[in-house]
Amino acid sequence: MRGRRGRAVVALAGAALPLALAAAPSLAAEPAGTPNRGELLDRAERERAAGHDAEALAAALAAANVSVTSSLLRFIAEEHATLGQLGAAYEAAHRCTEAAANEPPSENHDVVFLGCRALMHELEPRVALVTFGWRGELPEDARLVLDGETIAPERGARGLDAGSHDVRFSAPGYEPLALSLALKAGDAREVELTLERTPSPPSDRAGLAPRGDAASRSERLPDEPRRNGARRSLTLPVLVTGGGAALLAAALATSLDASAKYADLRRVCARAACGPSPPERGSIDALDRATTIFLIAGSAAVATGAVWLTLTLTARGRANVTSVGVGPGFCSVRGAF
Repeated sequence: MRGRRGRAVVALAGAALPLALAAAPSLAAEPAGTPNRGELLDRAERERAAGHDAEALAAALAAANVSVTSSLLRFIAEEHATLGQLGAAYEAAHRCTEAAANEPPSENHDVVFLGCRALMHELEPRVALVTFGWRGELPEDARLVLDGETIAPERGARGLDAGSHDVRFSAPGYEPLALSLALKAGDAREVELTLERTPSPPSDRAGLAPRGDAASRSERLPDEPRRNGARRSLTLPVLVTGGGAALLAAALATSLDASAKYADLRRVCARAACGPSPPERGSIDALDRATTIFLIAGSAAVATGAVWLTLTLTARGRANVTSVGVGPGFCSVRGAF
């Protein structure tokens, strides 16, 4: 009898040991006297029923630190709204709709989701909706802090209470940005955050070149844009003047061609009567007209380019410019035969 009783005790002890080992982590996670999530939810309901909304909200937030659900977020949003914390109520209702959209279907799923949506619509005209944006890509490890709380910069519109709010935006390698927002109920504000890169410290080249050498790369950089701009400012007037000179050269060539054809026509007509208007006279007149056009356009371009160049050099303190003249005209009056 005594042997059978001993074996039974050993068997019970072997069965109880795995249960004790499985329960040990949960017992270690909750110190003695710490209420669990169920107790916190019961306390929140009792405090709400008693009209103690601040205590109900505190218990609900403590329960959310353990595990959060859409129904708990709805409770938190309603308590924030009751206490007049409208921005926090809008944010909790927004989180409620996101959580409900990702939860599996349940008996009160649609009720919770629609209730949070209705609360958001009710609060929209009573809060300020702010959207944060930035130019280009969001810097890596960017940190956006709103009223001392770090928030996700990628999210869309955010509900805030009317009043003044502090914004801090920072990222490694960029100058931190700080600004203050003055908001009114019903505002819809888009805030663009632009970060300036932190200037690199000048490199110490004392061991590579004498300190008195003023031609180091860091010292030349500020002058480079100025010299490049000076070159660009002279390019256009030079091109205009050169184009005018090309037109004058074309006028000279056309005039010489017309004169040669005119001389040939006179020789032909000297041997045989050509009449007052021979057919060849039309091409000669066309060359004369082209010569006149080239001459006028070329002279205008050369004059414009010369004035432009003179003004540019004068502005740079180099007004010693030789005047540019236009050569003699190339058109001649041709008589009738």
